[in-house]
Amino acid sequence: MAIMLNVDDLLTTNIYTYTGDARFSVIHPQNSDEWNMKIDYAQKRDAGIYECQVNTEPKMNMAIMLNVDDAQATIQGHTEQHVKAGSTISLVCSVNVHSTPPGNVLWFQDTNKIDFDSPRG
Repeated sequence: MAIMLNVDDLLTTNIYTYTGDARFSVIHPQNSDEWNMKIDYAQKRDAGIYECQVNTEPKMNMAIMLNVDDAQATIQGHTEQHVKAGSTISLVCSVNVHSTPPGNVLWFQDTNKIDFDSPRG
């Protein structure tokens, strides 16, 4: 079983990956007929025709066109808000994706990532 991007780029054979890009991997669940190629953090440059090829006689193959669209995130409301000290404010981040929602959404204050696991004071 082989997976290729376009026709000349061999990416994987069985569970072995032949690309230097660590975002690509193959998952073959035990006792399963499935061979799943996983791309972590898909990027625009990953778009193209992917082909799964099984070396049987006759050869079996299936191609899929992958398009990678930019996810859109917006914080709802005005771009500047004023509140009184001691009040509670809720900031809502809407993420528009075509498939699975992102695994995590990070929040920053200025350029500092907010650590929601740290004690607050």
